[in-house]
Amino acid sequence: MQTTNRKLIEFFNLANNYLQAAEEAKEKDTPLSDALTDAIEEWKPQIEKYNKQVSRLRRKHAEKDKKTTVLLKDANGNYLFTEEGENNLDDAIEDLLDEEIHIETNCIDQVPADLHRGYLKGFKGFVIAANYQPAPIE
Repeated sequence: MQTTNRKLIEFFNLANNYLQAAEEAKEKDTPLSDALTDAIEEWKPQIEKYNKQVSRLRRKHAEKDKKTTVLLKDANGNYLFTEEGENNLDDAIEDLLDEEIHIETNCIDQVPADLHRGYLKGFKGFVIAANYQPAPIE
């Protein structure tokens, strides 16, 4: 499936939110929660790659000492940026978020009938078939 880093990160956040709620409700051994857990584990390297790229962009756009070209950091170890550097970093991260990536998906057959539409929308194409339509409520 073709997607973007942004959509994959949104999926990860939503999936983790769902899994936490399912665990609190003692409903963690369902086909959906198993599929979400598997997907998170399978796509974790893609998220790690994205995070590594963001770290490199932060270093690339951080302020450097004029004489030594050492990256400047504050007392907490955070990089310092000029206004231009920070704007360039923001633009570069936006481009990275919108970068297209390919992931292999495995969709489940059993979608919970009571799955909130926000979760349904967020999981479609990742672990629920993109063309899935819930049964009408009678």
